[in-house]
Amino acid sequence: MTATGTEHAVPRRDARTERTRRALTAAAIRRFSEQGYDATTVDQIAAEAGVTQRTYFHHFPTKEAVLFGGYEARLHDATDAFRTAVRFGSLAEGLHAATSALVAAIEAQRDLFLLRGRLYRETPALRATMLRLNEDWIDNVTFVVADELGIDPATDVGARLAATVANSANRVAIDLWTASGGALDLATLARDAADAIRPALDAIDHRTVRL
Repeated sequence: MTATGTEHAVPRRDARTERTRRALTAAAIRRFSEQGYDATTVDQIAAEAGVTQRTYFHHFPTKEAVLFGGYEARLHDATDAFRTAVRFGSLAEGLHAATSALVAAIEAQRDLFLLRGRLYRETPALRATMLRLNEDWIDNVTFVVADELGIDPATDVGARLAATVANSANRVAIDLWTASGGALDLATLARDAADAIRPALDAIDHRTVRL
C-alpha cells in the first residue's frame, strides 16, 4: 500500500468506528427507554444496531459501558479547560471552565445523559458505577488542581477539597437537570452552583502560592 493509501485508510476506519458506536448508542437508548436497563441484553442492542454481539464488545466491554462511554475524553477536555483558565484567573474560574467543558459534552449527547440520569436512579448497579466514576473524577482533578496551585495533595487539604466541592456542585446541577427531563437549563444550573461554592474555592485559592 502506498503512503497515500495509508493516510486515507485511517480516517475511513475512524469514521466507520464512530458510525458504529453512534448506532450502538442510539440502539441502546431506544431499548433502555422502552424496556428498562435490566431487561435489555447486549444481543438486543447489537441486533437493533445491525451488528453482531462480537462487534458490540469490540466497542463497549460491558452493557453499562454504552452509557458511560467517552468518560476519558470528557475528563481530558475538562482538565485542559481548567489548566487554561486557572493560569489567567482564579481557582474558581478554572473549575467553572472545566464545568463548562463538561456541560458542552453533556449537551452534545443530551438524550443519552437524560436517560442515564433516570436509569442510574432506578438501577443499583449503575449507581455504583456512577459513584466509582465520581471518585475517579475527583482523584484526577485533585492532582491537576494541586499541580496548578503548587501544593502537595497528600498533605494539604486544599486540592481535594476543591475537587470534591466542584464535583458535588456539578452533580447537583446535573441531577436537577435530569430530574426535570431537560426542561431546566443545564448551563444556568451549573453557573448557579458554581456561584454558590465560589467563596469556599476563593478561600482555598487565597491560602496557596502558585508556582
